[in-house]
Formats: sequence, C-alpha cells, structure tokens
Amino acid sequence: MAYEYRIDKAERLVYLTVTGEPEFRELLELQSKFRQDPDFDPSMREIADLRASTGHLNVDELRTLALNTPFGPGSKRAIVVAEPLQFGLVRMFEQMHAYEVENFRVFYDMDEAMVWIQSTA
Repeated sequence: MAYEYRIDKAERLVYLTVTGEPEFRELLELQSKFRQDPDFDPSMREIADLRASTGHLNVDELRTLALNTPFGPGSKRAIVVAEPLQFGLVRMFEQMHAYEVENFRVFYDMDEAMVWIQSTA
C-alpha cells in the first residue's frame, strides 16, 4: 500500500490518497502519523480517495481502525471509492464508529465529494 496525504490548514482539510493493497499495520501507522503531525487537528475535515486501492480489510481490522480514528466527533469526512465492495466496507466502518450521518459520506465521484466536503450545511 502507498499513501499520500496533505493538510491544508487554511481550509482545515486533510487530503488522503491510498493506492495498492491496504495493510492493517500501515493504516494504524497512518492514524498515528496524523496524530503526530503538528498541522493536524482532530476537528479537521477529510477527503479520502480510495479509488486506486485494492484488497480489503476484515471486520476486526475495520473495527479497530474505526475505534482508533484520529478524527474527532463532528469532523466531516468524505470517502471516495471505485467499487460496490469498497462502498459497503466504508459504510460498515462508519457504523462501527457511530459517525453522525450528516458528517460522513461515501461517494463514487470525486467532484461530488469535493462539493459536499466544502459545503457548510
């Protein structure tokens, strides 16, 4: 798995792109990197592009990642996926963390995700 992230402090937005096959250990390390990054704030919004990622995590791994998220309550998050299985897994992740429905969305289209993440409503 490879990932790249950028924090836009002015927009209070984290841009994340994941490619290749995600490994649980690497995703936990990424969560730690967010927490250690001096530019990161748990209340920031996130747009995550998973369209080029392959492979899938199991339910226990998803649960651990959901409970370990560096993003705080009320943080707005948009996840962009390429296929129905990814969509379902991300929705499962959402339910495991009990995100507020209005603050977490899964998209197939990056433009739609950007419009939503940048909206204030």
